Amino acid sequence: FPSQLPLHDDSYIARDYEKEKAIALLGECGYGPDKPYDIHVRTSQDPRYTKQFEVMQSQLAEVGVNMTNEKMESGAWFMDVLQAQDYEFNLIPTTIAYLDCDERYALFHSGEPQNNFGVSDPDLDKALEINRTSTDLEERRKASADIIRIMDEKAYVIPLYGSMRGIAYNNAFQGVAPTPGYTNSLNDRLL
Repeated sequence: FPSQLPLHDDSYIARDYEKEKAIALLGECGYGPDKPYDIHVRTSQDPRYTKQFEVMQSQLAEVGVNMTNEKMESGAWFMDVLQAQDYEFNLIPTTIAYLDCDERYALFHSGEPQNNFGVSDPDLDKALEINRTSTDLEERRKASADIIRIMDEKAYVIPLYGSMRGIAYNNAFQGVAPTPGYTNSLNDRLL
């Protein structure tokens, strides 16, 4: 989770990409060059989805995963796959619009209509609720760290990338002060 979040846990260390470890773990499960792990993914025909799946397909092939992509009309994909939670994994382009973990409440709290991931985790629910309702900054900081830790340990989502948006302006303008939330726009992609 981005360090721009005000309650970001500075002790959090993101996972490194370990291609050889991925190959070894698949090998422990009986998969390898002669027996790849096959996965079929149904995705929206929207290029924001298909292009990223093409990149993932190539990268997964490097570790022994054979991924096939079925492109669907966007509305059908949303209803039949995403809302029905009928997938092994999926890509959901989303952004962090607010610099706070509270935005994750709607996406990951049990029973929320936007929880298309199907996450149901009492510990995560508790941390999301504390982060949402507490007026104690330290209690919210701990809850935010718990949210990040739980989501990382259980791999509910895997941030694929973040992009930055720049703002250009002429130095002759006086009093221009871009807000960090916009200049460091936090676009991520979640599996």
